[in-house]
Formats: sequence, C-alpha cells, structure tokens
Amino acid sequence: LLGPLGRVSLSVVAGLALIVFGVRLLFRRYHLLGQGLSGAGFVTLYFAFYAASPLYHLMGQAPAFVLMACVTAAAGALAVLYRTPMIAVVGLVGGYATPVMLSRGGGSELFFYSYVLLLGVGVLGVSLARRWLSLNVLGMVAAYGLAFAYCAHHHGAAHAFHGLLFLSAVHLLYLLSVVLGNLRRRMPTTVVEWLAVLLNAGLYWCWVMVLFHPAFGKAGTGLVALAMTAVYVALLYACLARKSDDRTFLDLLLALSSVFLALSPVLLLPGDWLTLAWCLQALAMVWMARRSGSRLLDVLGLVLFALATVRGLCLDLYRLYGVEDPEVLR
Repeated sequence: LLGPLGRVSLSVVAGLALIVFGVRLLFRRYHLLGQGLSGAGFVTLYFAFYAASPLYHLMGQAPAFVLMACVTAAAGALAVLYRTPMIAVVGLVGGYATPVMLSRGGGSELFFYSYVLLLGVGVLGVSLARRWLSLNVLGMVAAYGLAFAYCAHHHGAAHAFHGLLFLSAVHLLYLLSVVLGNLRRRMPTTVVEWLAVLLNAGLYWCWVMVLFHPAFGKAGTGLVALAMTAVYVALLYACLARKSDDRTFLDLLLALSSVFLALSPVLLLPGDWLTLAWCLQALAMVWMARRSGSRLLDVLGLVLFALATVRGLCLDLYRLYGVEDPEVLR
C-alpha cells in the first residue's frame, strides 16, 4: 500500500515515537521497558536511513551518512546522559544488523566502510564517558564480523587493500577505546579489557592472513606486521608519557609489539637471514630489558633467542653443510 517514500517516512516517525515514549518511562516503574523502547527507536531510525539510500535511492549517500551520524550521536548522548547502557547496546546491535538485513540493497564500498566506522566512533565516544566494557567488546566483534562477511565476497588486490585500510581503522578504534579510557580515568584495566585487546589483535591478523596475504604475498604481510609493531610501540610510549602505572597493560602492549616484530622478519627476509635477525632482535630486547628493568621484555628476549638457537641447530646447520643425517655431524 505504501511506496518507498511512505515506508521510510513511517519508519522515521515510528522511531522517533519509540524514543520519546521510551524516555518518558525512564527512572519510573517501567524503566527497563523504557530503555528497550528507546533502543528500538534508534534501531528503527538506522533501518530507515540506511534503506533510504542504498535500497530505495531516495537520497544520496552523503545525506544518509549525515543522518545516521546524528542517530549515532543521539543514541550515545542519551545513553550517557541517563546512564542507561541498554540503550547503547540495543542501538549498537540494530546499527550493525541493518547492513545484514538490507544486504540485497547494494551500496558502495565506501558507504559500507564509512557506516561501520561511524558506529565504531560512536562506541569510542561512549567508552570515553562511561566504562561499559560489554559495549566495546560487542562493537568490536560485530565490526569484524561484518567486515569478514563483506570482504569475503570481494577479490583482487584493490579490494584487499581497501579492506585492509578499513580493518586497520577498526583495529585502531577499539585499541583507543581501551587506551584512552585507561588514561582518562586513571583506573587499572581489567581482565576483560586485556582479553579484548588480544582478541582485537588476533581477529585483525586472521583477516590479514586470510584475505590480504593471498593478494600481496609475504612481503606485503610483513609490512603490515611492522606497522602493527609501530602502532603498539606508539601506544606504549603514549602510556609511558602520561605516566600510566597500569603495569600489566603496559606489559601486554610490550608483548604484542614484540610478537609482531618477531613475525616481520619471518615474512620479509629469506630463511638464511631469519636466524640472524632473531638473534639481533633478542639481543636488543635483552639490552633494553636490563636498562628499563622490564622482566617481561627480558623473558621475551630470551625466548626469542632460544627459538633462534633451535632454528640454527635444526635447520640452518644442516642446510649450510648439506648434511641430512645428524649422526654424520656427531
């Protein structure tokens, strides 16, 4: 009975009505219902504005993006103002579910990436005001899930590179949600945040290996590993410059930077030079550990030196001397 314009208009009116009615119920007898209705209202607005652009082509992508940015800002502001995390969670779930529900509507690559990053910026803004760990984890997992589903259908170097830029921004956003929150509140991070940082790094690296590596090979993947090392070192330096006393979180950033730094020569250097590169890196790590008093860096350096030793004895020695049987060397 309704054309595209009528459907979108009715959805916008319904979304606004749900938000207004839900807010009126907050801090009363039906407080929980009010949170749910408000969150559903924001979901409806996301659905309406997303459908108006890629599905029905009633407006350009730029106006639709601006309207959805307003929805994101309003949902975050309302959740922070009324201290109601359920509004933020329901709105976030609806925002990430909208591209899935409208997946047949098309839409450009830039629009999709901008939309998902917009939601990530909203989560970052809320995390700076309120320490809602579940919101950060949920947003991160949803963003990576959408990215995997979207990028899996695109092939070629150009699409892989665009996907890498997008996922790098997602990776950095959810790193900053932990780092900036920790520096702002001067509160020690929790186990949930440590696991979220590890999950963030793991999901990002899995995407790099599954979708980026086939298009750009070992050299390109090694450069990504070096870039990740630089990011973690920069965040570690920022925490030290702000005199953060969260030793466990600093050690976690140090460990991640060391792991990706050790991965980079595996991908960038030929096998003959890998053992030497690991030995030099281990020597630098142990020297820095003795100067800074970092026990973790000392242990990581010794572990890396042990790996280099095992590789040298088990692989390099036989290859250099052309010996296959260890008994001959004995």
